[in-house]
Amino acid sequence: MTLPRFTSGKVGKLEFHHLNEAFDRIENVDPSMPSAHRQILGRVILARIIAHSTVGGLKVASFVEVSANAVPPSTYSNVSGGVTSTVGANAFGAPVVTPLSPVDTVVPLLGHVSTDGKLYFRECSSPAQIRTGKVSSSTSVGTGKWRYTLTDVVVDNATTGAFMPSGAGSFTAYNGCEEPADVTATRNIGVGTIHPVSASAVRQPIKNDTIVLCVVSGAAYVFSIPNGYQFTCI
Repeated sequence: MTLPRFTSGKVGKLEFHHLNEAFDRIENVDPSMPSAHRQILGRVILARIIAHSTVGGLKVASFVEVSANAVPPSTYSNVSGGVTSTVGANAFGAPVVTPLSPVDTVVPLLGHVSTDGKLYFRECSSPAQIRTGKVSSSTSVGTGKWRYTLTDVVVDNATTGAFMPSGAGSFTAYNGCEEPADVTATRNIGVGTIHPVSASAVRQPIKNDTIVLCVVSGAAYVFSIPNGYQFTCI
């Protein structure tokens, strides 16, 4: 059962928003509505974006509910038995709809039900478009390319240039300078370096603890700084 909602009007001290709130509560205990929906609606949850996909020509995201490991938070763990976008075998059965934050971002979500009875979620805030991150680890995703895990940081001391975790947790990003492949036959490496004939060069991941400025680009954050190389004399 779906009750009407009002945008204006009142009778005495009873105003339209009072009715809307009452109808929300009635629907949340409506036995004809799936129990999982009743428990989720009206409750903001923290969730980690797992993956992006395209359904019906539109971008959606999968997620799992998470909880901060401490206050102030720096890391988050999955909530056992928590809310998830997975319905049966479909990881996008109850998805987040646009606008979407990048993968691995922790965001607040609010559940909604469409007119055809499907559960879906929307983010309660827009994703941060720019983040300052400290590289903490890297995972190879191909020859000369890595996916980086970074800790969100802020400047703690403007005099010494020291950084500290912001409390926004970690996120992943890619280095745009790793997009061009090295052409070893012509010794053309990185973003345009030509190394000597008498040496070989192997691209290295960005060093841990490096501070980079990242911007949102679709499903991930991106930064661009040239990589270091390991040179070996021939």
